Amino acid sequence: GYADQLLAASQKLGIEARELDRSEALALEPNLPKTLVRALELPDGMIDPFSLCLSNAVDAVEHGAKVLNHHEVAGIELSSGKIAKVKLRNRVAGGEDVEVAPRMVINAAGAWAGKVTALADVHLDLFLSKGSLLIAGTRVVKRVINRCRKPGSGDILVPGGPVTVLGTTSITVDDPADFSTSQDEIDLLRAEATALSPA
Repeated sequence: GYADQLLAASQKLGIEARELDRSEALALEPNLPKTLVRALELPDGMIDPFSLCLSNAVDAVEHGAKVLNHHEVAGIELSSGKIAKVKLRNRVAGGEDVEVAPRMVINAAGAWAGKVTALADVHLDLFLSKGSLLIAGTRVVKRVINRCRKPGSGDILVPGGPVTVLGTTSITVDDPADFSTSQDEIDLLRAEATALSPA
């Protein structure tokens, strides 16, 4: 039933979506399970986040920026309600801390955004969710494969270069630095990925 909802919603939003017959789906993706009941094709894709971040940094430097890797915002000094100075702590052993007087500040700290804004006496409510991923050492599928159900843990396979990313879980955490992964998460991701592609 979820497939019907997804098709209707896609059409309403102007997203190209079509149902594939079983044989067509298996011809496109031979590693899908032979028990496949329904398959939909929608536009999707992936980016290499590491290359994207590196490309942004290189482009910024080429346009006059100075990039400081491994620096943490350690303090913010306000003047007349505006950020006057930002203190950056060098996280590399023996490295020097830096103080800058920025013309503009963009908080791109992700899960740590609330900790950064707190340094400027601004409260930001964040809901922190940790997602674990597994990387299979082979490319199992040719395109992004999503389980056709309401979003949940372990419902996507994302090919990237020679590997496939299996994911993800979603667990509420208090600390954005909580990178622990339980054996239960690993087992769940393996079982769900195997259901999507037994190969």
